[in-house]
Amino acid sequence: MPELAELHQRASAARSHLERRKGERDALLARRQEVEQQLASARMRSEHIGLAAILLREAGDFAREQVRQRVQDLVTSSLQAVFGPGYEFHLEAGKIGNRAAVWCRIRSPYGGEGVIETEGIDSRGGGIADIQAIALRWAMLETARPAIEGPLLLDEPCKHVSADNLAAAGAFLQQACRQFGRQVIMVTHLEHLAELADQVVRVELRDGASHIT
Repeated sequence: MPELAELHQRASAARSHLERRKGERDALLARRQEVEQQLASARMRSEHIGLAAILLREAGDFAREQVRQRVQDLVTSSLQAVFGPGYEFHLEAGKIGNRAAVWCRIRSPYGGEGVIETEGIDSRGGGIADIQAIALRWAMLETARPAIEGPLLLDEPCKHVSADNLAAAGAFLQQACRQFGRQVIMVTHLEHLAELADQVVRVELRDGASHIT
């Protein structure tokens, strides 16, 4: 029947068109995810540089050098506490044209006796950037004058830290709390970090409603 054959042809053409559109959609979704990751990386880079700039701003040369050294030591010790020896954090201040600029650099072991140096945000593994961000916050709180009171608020800390280093990251957070005498309030999906807290508030979605325990 001509009508049936024509319907089959139309259905086949519609399926082909749908598959093409699905392919275009998948390509757009993949590109969107790539752009979102690039944006998140750029935001993290800007955040790290902003934190470092705050620490160095409006200080005399001697005071600035003292702050720089304290920040370097604190972030370096934090990285080594989580990832082991060989990691070093360096903070460099200078100018680009007439504008003040700050560079955060990480030196990390690279097999055998090798060492690799990268921008802080570009270091191997997102976990390094996570610990660097936390340590910079500690440094800002502990070196700011006048002093900044109150707890340290963290949103999904250590989310990129590998499972092998997660226990060390939790121990680092506990040690920092004791060392600086400051409370940490964090939101996390990592059960290991939640178990280390003195008090845990759990929020679960059940039947379309949030349940708090």
